[in-house]
Formats: sequence, C-alpha cells, structure tokens
Amino acid sequence: MRHLLSWEVDVNRELWCYEDEKDQTLTWEPTSALHLAVEDDNLPMADLLLEHGADANAIFPERMPTSVVWLTQRTLTPLDVAVGRGNESMTLLHLQNGAKIRDEITLRRAIDHGGLLAAVKAGHHKPRDYDFIKLSEVAPNYNFRAVVEVLHLYGANLNEDSLLHDAVEHYGSLDNGVIERLLTLGADVNAKESEGDSVLSRAFENEYYDFQRCKAFVQLLTAHGAKAKPGELANALENAMLSEEFDWFELILDHVADVNSLLYTEGNSLHLVIANEFDHHASQEKFLKSLLNRGADVLLRYHESKTPLEHAISFSWNQNLAKLLLDAGAKAQCQGKEGARLLTNLIADGVNAWSNPDTNDLRDYLDGFPALDLHEFSGIDATIQLLIGCLSRLRR
Repeated sequence: MRHLLSWEVDVNRELWCYEDEKDQTLTWEPTSALHLAVEDDNLPMADLLLEHGADANAIFPERMPTSVVWLTQRTLTPLDVAVGRGNESMTLLHLQNGAKIRDEITLRRAIDHGGLLAAVKAGHHKPRDYDFIKLSEVAPNYNFRAVVEVLHLYGANLNEDSLLHDAVEHYGSLDNGVIERLLTLGADVNAKESEGDSVLSRAFENEYYDFQRCKAFVQLLTAHGAKAKPGELANALENAMLSEEFDWFELILDHVADVNSLLYTEGNSLHLVIANEFDHHASQEKFLKSLLNRGADVLLRYHESKTPLEHAISFSWNQNLAKLLLDAGAKAQCQGKEGARLLTNLIADGVNAWSNPDTNDLRDYLDGFPALDLHEFSGIDATIQLLIGCLSRLRR
C-alpha cells in the first residue's frame, strides 16, 4: 500500500462498493478509501491514508441494504463512522487530523448506537432489521463512553437540543455509564427539549414499563440536580394512575414539588383519581390517600367550580372516597347553604340513578325532583347518611 501511495494516487478518489449479505442483492454505493478503512477498524490503514492527504471531512451517503431504503439516507464523514462504531482510537486519530464534529450528528451517533446496543444487551429492546445492521457495525472493542469523552475534549456541545433526552430515551442499561459521563462532563440535567419536556419527565415517560429501571434513571438524574418544575410531571402521573401502577405513582409524587400544581381537564390530581374507574375500590382509595398524604387541597375547585368532594359525590359508587375527603378537611363544605346544596344534589343524582330507591322516606322526599341523565351508583344511601352526619355534627 505504501508503494502504491508513493505513485501519488488520489486517495480521495470516489470508490464504489457493495455489501448486502442479508438480501443477497448488489447495491452500489459511493464511498472513499478512508471510509472503508474506518468501517474495517483498520487503524494503521486509516493513519496511512490520512498521512497521504485523505480528507478527514469527506462526506458520503451512509451505505444501507435495499431492505431499509425507506429510511432517510444520511451522509457521514469518516469521523461519524468511527463514532458510530464506538471506536475511541479511530475517533481520536481523525480529530487529530482535522476532522470536524458536526452539530446534531456526530455526538448523537455515539448516543444512538451505544444506546441501542445497551438496550438490546439488557433485554429491554427487540431490534428491528435496521437495528441489527447498526449492531453489526460496532467495533469489536467498542467503548461509547470513551468516545463521548474524546469528543468532549475536542469541543463537542453536550447541551445541543435534546441530546441528554435522547440519551435517556435510548439507553437500556446504566452499566456503561454514558449518561452519567455526559452529566459529569457538564450536560445540563435540567435542559428542556423543543417541546418543553425536561430530562426528568422524559425518563418517567419512557421508562415506566420497568419500575426498577425508571427508578435507577431518576436517582441518577436527581443525584446530579434534576428537579421537576410545577406541573411538568402531570402526564407521567396520569399514566401511572390509569395503569394502576402504585409504586410508579408514588415515585413520581416523590419528585413533584407541589401536588396541587398538577392540572388536568378534570381538575387537579384529586379530581383525576376520583373520576377514573379503577378495577378495585381499594386501589382507588389507596391512590387518593397518597395524594392527601402529600397535601392535596380538598377544597380546590376546577373550571366547572366543583371541589373534589362535589366530584366524589357525583361518582358515589364508592362512598369511602367522600369519607376520605371529609376526614381530610372537606367538612368545611358541609356548613350552611353549601352543605344543603351538596346534600340536595347528591339526593337528586341518587334518585335518577336508581329507579327504585331503597328507602320509602327517600322516595317520598324526592317525588318532585326532575329527571337527570347522570351516572349509575351503588351505595347512594350510605353516602347520603355520611353527609347528613357531617351536617348534624357541624350544627351542634
């Protein structure tokens, strides 16, 4: 090779090659000798080519088999290829020879490829066809953490838009320490991506299906100073409640500064739990208790001017919800005209939910109430007695 180069051949000459063992088809793609040397992890050859004038910033299309032509074909420099392979020595060689780090591309390849590999090895991700191709492209002794460190030394921007978000989303294991290394090197743990999500909220929303994995990510982020802004974990909390994942629900609440800042169409978090249909009443009560124990405001109204207690008696198939709210301070609503209005509304709802009320006294009292198309309840009498009891005690 040295003898050939002594003839002053053009080392930057465009080459054409094919490689598609998967489909057994011939797909010709333009490339360079330096690109091929990097793809083969041939450090001496890459060094020799660079020594004889190979362009460290030459751009060629990424070579892909015909089975994945539906993907947008990217352009790669030799440095991009080295980074994507997790080859620390090859990455350093190119940077020493003037290779430029491309924003939104070079560093992300280390995150993307390293994350995919970690996820597959940890059993958290079933790779697609194109994922298998990526996995086959990593160097034998890949080290994406070291690649990130080298890129950082040469000025890579660790805070480019959503970089850390992508790292959290892609990585299926913390064993390789890449996310921790990004944070140690200066990545902003409280950075927001273009849609306004923080790294912490991304971790909750992407890792919820594996509680221990989510917990490990969150502990790592909070150890480096991650804090949730008011209201930003509302979606994650709602997902945890809808799936009735109590441990996950509690973990999210542990990182919510103000539980009353979580707002939904239904109202606040109390309204959300009350309005949701749980598989078991006991589960619903457990979620409600968790919110009350963290200071959820039982008198907070929402856009239809209903408090959690009013919401609860509108869904009074479980009178224990109303009791929990009353014991937590909602008894203040049972005084005077406000209390009478609550009781009247509850009785009206109950009569229209039951065509044959259980007690003659209740039927006689409600003869004049208009029909309303509301919910079907069980235990309506028990809830009425609960409110009557609160009214009686407050009058004494």
